[in-house]
Amino acid sequence: FPVTITAYIVVLLSFFYGETNAQSKLFTGIGSWHDAARWSPSGVPTSTDIVLIAAGASITLSTNATCDSVYFQPGSTASTLTISNAVKLTINKGIAFSNPTANVTQLINVGSGEVECLGITMPDLTSGRVNKVTVSSGNVTLNGNLSMLGSTSENIIEYTSAGRFRLGGNWTTAGGSFTMGTSTFEYFANSTQAISSRTYNKLILTGGIKNPSGTVICNDSLIINARATLNNSGTASLTMNGVFCIAGTYIEGSTSG
Repeated sequence: FPVTITAYIVVLLSFFYGETNAQSKLFTGIGSWHDAARWSPSGVPTSTDIVLIAAGASITLSTNATCDSVYFQPGSTASTLTISNAVKLTINKGIAFSNPTANVTQLINVGSGEVECLGITMPDLTSGRVNKVTVSSGNVTLNGNLSMLGSTSENIIEYTSAGRFRLGGNWTTAGGSFTMGTSTFEYFANSTQAISSRTYNKLILTGGIKNPSGTVICNDSLIINARATLNNSGTASLTMNGVFCIAGTYIEGSTSG
C-alpha cells in the first residue's frame, strides 16, 4: 500500500494516541482476522502492530486478539470489523475512523463480544457517510476519550440490548448519536469527568468527581458508587425516571423525577 497513506496514518494515530514505531498491517478482502494471508505484510497482527482496514474489507474476529491500534482507511466501499460472541479485542491505543470517499459505512460490530481500547475517534464527515459502532449484549471499554465530531447521522454508537459502555476519559462531541437501548453506561475515571448531556438508560458513576455538562436524563437508574461524587450544583439539570442509589456523594442542584 502507498507509503504516503501509511505515513499519514502513523501521523494521525500519533497525534491522537501517541504512536511511535509500530508496524502497519493492512487487511483486504473478506475473511478471518486470524488468516495470515489476508494481511500485508503477511502475518496475523501482534500487540505492537497498527491494524489498517482497507475500504471494502470485512473482518471477523473469532478468538481473542490484541493489537496496537485500528484505523479505517477511506474509500468508496463499506468496511466492517465483526467481533464474535464472547471474544475480546484489546487495542493498546485507539480506534480511528476516517471520512469515506462515497456514501458508505465504516462499521465495528461488537455484538455480544468485547472491545477495550484507549479511545475512539470519529471525525466530521461528508454528508451521507457513516462511522458506526453497534453493540447488543457486549461490552466496550474506553480507558481514554470518546470523540464524535460529526452529526447525529454520521457518527453513531448503537446499543440494541443490555450491553455495557465504560468511559475512563472525556466525551468530546459536536454531535454524534448514542442510542442507549437497555444498556449500562459507566463513567469510571478516578479523576474529574464531565457527564455528557444525554439520555441514558442505566448510569453508573465510579471514582472521582462527575460534573453534568447539560441536561442528563436517566430512564432506568442512577448509581453513585463509593468514592464517586456527582456535582450537580451548576446550571445543568438531572432527570431521574427510575432508581437513584447513592453510595458516594451527591451535591444537589436542579433535579427532577
